Amino acid sequence: ALMRRPKFKATERLVENLREKIPEIVLRTSVIVGFPGEKTKHFDKLLKDVERLKFDWLGAFTYSPEKGTLAYSITPKISSQVKKKGYRQLMKLQQSITLKLNQKRVNKTYPLLVDREKEGHCQFQAPEIDGKTLLQEKYLVGEIFRGRILAVSNVYDLIGKKVNHISLTAPPSHPR
Repeated sequence: ALMRRPKFKATERLVENLREKIPEIVLRTSVIVGFPGEKTKHFDKLLKDVERLKFDWLGAFTYSPEKGTLAYSITPKISSQVKKKGYRQLMKLQQSITLKLNQKRVNKTYPLLVDREKEGHCQFQAPEIDGKTLLQEKYLVGEIFRGRILAVSNVYDLIGKKVNHISLTAPPSHPR
């Protein structure tokens, strides 16, 4: 409705190709719920598409009118109650997807960057929006190591531990 109408089949093919060529790829998207003119059938299709594409992370927000934008004059407006209900429904679906994907990460190792004494982020977690990895011991902020995921703490956060240090220096050159 924002005058961006990518064809779902093309998007689905793109996601499938990316996952085939880069199996460890992590995909995130953002969506607006309750855009003016959104009908139940549009929202139901969004839910189906999210279920099929299974994004690792999804950010959602409800539409809010902004004067001076093209969307401001579009009707019909969606009630606040309907927008909130749709938002909750979408996030419940996405939480089940993210939880399953995070559960598959348990017992695997990933590079981990420490950004608080007992907290860091793996390569698939964008700071501040995609959850964090809670650490059982204190580490130096900025330290990078391979971390093993021990458990899922909640839908978004993981529990991990250091497996070994990652060297950021180039390996020594060998004379020929």
